[in-house]
Amino acid sequence: MKKLFWLVAALALASCQLVAQTEVQTETAIPAATVIPGETLTDETYLTIETAGFSGPLPPGETALQVTVRDGAGLVVEGASVQARGDMTHPGMTPIFGIGVETAPGVYRVPLDLNMGGDWVITIDATSANGLSATQQVNLQVEN
Repeated sequence: MKKLFWLVAALALASCQLVAQTEVQTETAIPAATVIPGETLTDETYLTIETAGFSGPLPPGETALQVTVRDGAGLVVEGASVQARGDMTHPGMTPIFGIGVETAPGVYRVPLDLNMGGDWVITIDATSANGLSATQQVNLQVEN
């Protein structure tokens, strides 16, 4: 009986380590997970990323992304690590980086210096305290 308990516990722990990543260019990332045969994708096996506050071209300079991280059940994820990388769409430009600061439960402010006009692709990575992660890309236009 003890061996069965430890076997079930080990399988449960292994299934918790499933990492699902998302990558879409919309406002909310849709999960795309690798499911191990015999396992089912559940609300506890993936994260989603939501961004807000962007409409039309932005002025160049300091700005901040507002990012909300949720689990598969739609609940906000507190204590996540949120980072962003900004790349211009034409080659040869140095990327910019920002580290998220939690301003409310599950809501993160990620400062970025959009130092040049043109088209930018912002890649947002979020990782929860239990190791689940998600990635989302957002396209931004900065005024020239």
